[in-house]
Amino acid sequence: MTEGLRRLKRLGATLATVGSFTEAAHALYESVGFTDLDMSESWMKVM
Repeated sequence: MTEGLRRLKRLGATLATVGSFTEAAHALYESVGFTDLDMSESWMKVM
């Protein structure tokens, strides 16, 4: 994980996002510096 993030940064990335669907995944991402971000916006179309 950390090597992948280093490579992304060297390539010019300024933001990385991941999906965390389990507590274990959440703990892993948090341990390498990710912060929680709520990106769940509902889309709706009235018919």
